[in-house]
Amino acid sequence: MLFKVASYRVPENAREDFTRIVQPAIVASKAEDGVVGYRGGFDLDDKEVFTVTGIYKDDSAFESHLACDHMKKALSSLAGLTNGDSGVKFLSAASIPCSENENSAEAHVRQVLK
Repeated sequence: MLFKVASYRVPENAREDFTRIVQPAIVASKAEDGVVGYRGGFDLDDKEVFTVTGIYKDDSAFESHLACDHMKKALSSLAGLTNGDSGVKFLSAASIPCSENENSAEAHVRQVLK
């Protein structure tokens, strides 16, 4: 399995547009074959940070996820937000192999912080 995480900085003035773009993609992504888990949300301590996490059956499932129409649409729309005056910025991304035995948030955080 493969754990993926990506974060964005979303200023208050762009939050409504950003949420409108990513919410349908998150819902649709949860229903994809090969997606074990998929979540997105704003940080409780820093309300401008939005993080998306996904757990995929394998690399092929992740590639299929990126090729889905809902992801193409969301990524295209987000590109418009990040290139405009809204101030939305891509912060980081990580990819971590994981197993059934270590499929927990704590295990993934330990990998990211190594």
